[in-house]
Amino acid sequence: VVDTIFVKAKAFAAAHSLEWPNESRVCRTPSRFRDTTAVEDVADCAAEAKWRQEFFEAVDLMNSELDRRFDQAGMSTAPRREKVLLDSARGLVSDSDDVSALQLRMQDFESIALQLKML
Repeated sequence: VVDTIFVKAKAFAAAHSLEWPNESRVCRTPSRFRDTTAVEDVADCAAEAKWRQEFFEAVDLMNSELDRRFDQAGMSTAPRREKVLLDSARGLVSDSDDVSALQLRMQDFESIALQLKML
């Protein structure tokens, strides 16, 4: 996926005569691990690796935010409230257990049950 995005972004930049960002390499292989005096030629690989890292960081951030946002206690109550309202609109009678499970602040469940019947 990242490789495809990287290639398409590079092609888009070339097609629209945009200058591709040429960032300096983030890291360089230590000389004690290199057995040559030739200059390292991994600038394109480093740019692609940086794009890959930023892509997965963004995906991880979105996943954690979605999990945080939709895994709250209130998210389990909302579908029950919606179900009671939809059932009442269809003419189905909700019992007092369904109404009390909605965790409403009002304690007048008979009034709520009557309003749901009138719906």
